[in-house]
Amino acid sequence: VKVLGHRVEIKLLQPGAVPRGGKVEITPNRFCFPLNEQALVGKVINCYGQALYGEEYLDQAGEYLDLPIAIEPIPLAMRAPIKDVFPTKLKIIDGLFTIGEGQRLGLFAPAGAGKTTTVSIMANNMNADVVIFAMIGERAREVVEFLEGEIGPEVIQKSITIVSTSEANPLEKVRSGLVAVSIARHFMEQGKKVVLYFDSLTRFARAQA
Repeated sequence: VKVLGHRVEIKLLQPGAVPRGGKVEITPNRFCFPLNEQALVGKVINCYGQALYGEEYLDQAGEYLDLPIAIEPIPLAMRAPIKDVFPTKLKIIDGLFTIGEGQRLGLFAPAGAGKTTTVSIMANNMNADVVIFAMIGERAREVVEFLEGEIGPEVIQKSITIVSTSEANPLEKVRSGLVAVSIARHFMEQGKKVVLYFDSLTRFARAQA
């Protein structure tokens, strides 16, 4: 919801429609994310920074940064040209559909065709400082299988996984996607080589319908 040009997130305390004349309370920093690099790298979290898998509580050590998740695109004049190859170690991609550093790549196929498996192979072989996984609308079982069976421990140690499973409400799915992009942007601005995997863009779009 936009109020006087500012984006405001409204959280319903009770299910149901907003009644006429109802009061709306604006909470400071509600549309921010508490980023703590020391605590979050290697973790699986939800869109509010709460641990979902592996550890009940996150390490409170280190400095927290209120990271805004409603970020503006990078201005055209500040975008660097794509000139360096980013190898995936998949011959079909590197040979026919070579990826460059900074390029966006879309992988579209029906359910069960192997999109997530392809992504896991690429993630295990790519050279990156930080890997951000945005798991939007996936079933909980599929998320666990992805983390335990398809992603190697060396990738997990340098990754942040933001999860919003299929039973989550649309607002959480949208927020998870925005958080993932904002975290990736944060590490990119530090000069690190960042890879952002967004699975799936279709479910993220449907959550906004």
